[in-house]
Amino acid sequence: MDGRSVQERMGGMSDLRESDFRAALDFVGEVHDAQDRDEFRALILPGYRTLVPALHVSYNEIEGDGRVVAAIVEPELPAWAVPAWERYAGENPLLRRYLRTRDGRALRFSDVSSRRELRKLPLYRHFYEPLGAEHQIAFILPSTPKLTIGVALTRSESDFSERDRRLLELTRPHMIQAYRAAELREQLAATVGGLRSGLDADDRAIVLLDPDGGVRFASASAQEIFAEGPDAPVEGRQAPRVLTEWLGGAARSGTLRLDGRTVLVRRLVSDGRTVLLLDDPDRVLSLSALRALGLTPREAAVLRELALGAETREAAVRLGMAPRTLAKHLQRVNAKLGAVDRGQAVATAWAAAAGPAAARSPSTRPRV
Repeated sequence: MDGRSVQERMGGMSDLRESDFRAALDFVGEVHDAQDRDEFRALILPGYRTLVPALHVSYNEIEGDGRVVAAIVEPELPAWAVPAWERYAGENPLLRRYLRTRDGRALRFSDVSSRRELRKLPLYRHFYEPLGAEHQIAFILPSTPKLTIGVALTRSESDFSERDRRLLELTRPHMIQAYRAAELREQLAATVGGLRSGLDADDRAIVLLDPDGGVRFASASAQEIFAEGPDAPVEGRQAPRVLTEWLGGAARSGTLRLDGRTVLVRRLVSDGRTVLLLDDPDRVLSLSALRALGLTPREAAVLRELALGAETREAAVRLGMAPRTLAKHLQRVNAKLGAVDRGQAVATAWAAAAGPAAARSPSTRPRV
């Protein structure tokens, strides 16, 4: 490990080729099409292994109470490696750094530890060395402590390059958005199945729109938002104009004024029809949820104002700061979330902090 700091190492990133951007875009697009979290997990490992060739690639999904929701390694670890990992995993220098800093950006063994220090660890002698793994790069998807998703890749000979690290950073915020989209599709399928069985929609405000904007279905909670009066029908009417105008854009989530209240709108599209999930933005995007992403109180306040639709000057006035100061806070927010601009930071914030609670899934095995 040379004398440069981690920040200096991460700042000197080499440019990616056009083919790299195309590969990353194809990968992100494929994962965004996942219909549920099982399909998301099945796509992410081979996708990353193709994008950044590796000996092994692993995926860990852990809930806030420490419950392992999913643990997958590709290719599968030999039987002897599992107990070795379970015993010594806490020595991993990348894991130790993340637990200390909550900085989930992609880092290599060589960024945080020398080869000599690494080889002294029982973890290396009993796990990595017998496995033939000399190098590792790992990162955490932006999310709150309620859900931690980590991905790690290992190699036997050459270390991971700056190009490899930048490719992983390029895809990192998109993966949490893809995860949340798969989670919403999964919950939607379960809800629709329940409705077909005569069950209630679990108090979720769900709307199904035809391609022309007509309301095909609205749950009881959604009808309370859409209805023009206590006895006014909702299904068969056109959606409110402010909503149809918003749907004409490309945003997947945003806040709108509907029936005198601010509503968080998230959409999924299937077979030409649009499914909307409506919620209270104050409930799902609290300052505490944003601070849990590793943001300071001021950074969280800036991101929340922007996520709720405020323009830069408007947000600065509300927070009592100069627009230039707000811009500096936003730069730091982008760096922490791995976002390239304001729009991606806002989308990542909604995806990371506003996702519904993770359903219980069977765990498999720990990963590298």
